[in-house]
Amino acid sequence: IVRQLPQILIWAWAGGGVFFSLRCLYQYLRLRRAVRTAVRLEEGVYQCEGFRSPFVAGVFRPRIYIPFYIPADEREPILRHEKMHIQNHDPLLYFLAMAVTCIHWWNPLVWYAAGRLKQDIEMRCDEAVLKTAAVRDKKAYSETLLRFAVRRNEPAATLKFGESLTENRIWYIFHAKEPPLFLKGAALFFIGLCAVVFATVSSSPLFALPRPQPPQSQYAGSAPLSAQTAEIRREEPAVEPAVEPAVEQAEEPV
Repeated sequence: IVRQLPQILIWAWAGGGVFFSLRCLYQYLRLRRAVRTAVRLEEGVYQCEGFRSPFVAGVFRPRIYIPFYIPADEREPILRHEKMHIQNHDPLLYFLAMAVTCIHWWNPLVWYAAGRLKQDIEMRCDEAVLKTAAVRDKKAYSETLLRFAVRRNEPAATLKFGESLTENRIWYIFHAKEPPLFLKGAALFFIGLCAVVFATVSSSPLFALPRPQPPQSQYAGSAPLSAQTAEIRREEPAVEPAVEPAVEQAEEPV
């Protein structure tokens, strides 16, 4: 069992990757079926039913979907938020994050990083929408977030308006501040340092895989033979050992 453990782990990793990939595919097909009856509102914006929260769907041709019951006076900040997703290529980034989680499904840190990435994406769009907004507008926007808090039974293969820890997003809207310049520089320096360290470690001979050793010949332990000497040895005829003639012993007289 110990010898077969690496093969067992490889098959387990492959099986988990296939399972999570099929799960993502099922969610995508379920979403496509749900928006099949969507009605076009404007360029790139569609109205649909069956969802409680607006969202962006699609990787290379993303579209915005909003529920029918949203009044016209609440659409403007919501559409600005969703259009920021498309402008920042967030659907493609989220698709890559899902692919990474399918490959590294066994690593809890990857799942945590994917969740934080989704939350940061939503907060960045909130900040872009409310960058110059007054406190009254921020309160109205926060109330809209609370009304569109999504349920867990909806398809998860999208970027939804009321998703990713609504309470944290509302706190960030009222308390977020621009980080100082030295913190940005320190973060960039730390990222570069980690990249250099990882590149150095990966090229170190301590982490190199052992090379297979050639099989030992019958002349192991002796000095290596040159090509000419080996050829001469092969051409020499085999010499049979000499047999000494038997010597008859004379019979002694009795």
